[in-house]
This record gives sequence, C-alpha cells and structure tokens, in this order.
Amino acid sequence: MSDYDKKAVGERIRSRRKALEISQEDFAERIGRVPKFCADIERGQTGMSIEIKDAYALLRLFLTAIR
Repeated sequence: MSDYDKKAVGERIRSRRKALEISQEDFAERIGRVPKFCADIERGQTGMSIEIKDAYALLRLFLTAIR
C-alpha cells in the first residue's frame, strides 16, 4: 500500500468543507471526532482511517444532495 499526500488531501477537505459552509466544529461532530482531529487532518498532520474516510464521504454526499 502506498502512502498518500496527507497535506493535499487535507487541503481538499478544508476547501470542500468551506464550500459547504460547515465549521470545523460542526464537521467534527458530524463525523464523530473532536475538532482538533479535523484540524490536524486539514493541516496534513495526521491521516484518516477507512471509517473516517467513509464518514466524510457520506456527509459530503448528504450535504451536497440537500443544497
């Protein structure tokens, strides 16, 4: 399994979260994590588990569908 660019992924997540007008705190609550964890992901300081990636994908689909 190859490594991925955590910083680039974090920047894309931050950009999409802001486009959906969701605060970091709200985003964290919706995926079941604390805001610091989400901030670390957005800065590329930590990676994401499959469960977090799935939660993010479902949240993104849901929010895109209702807008």
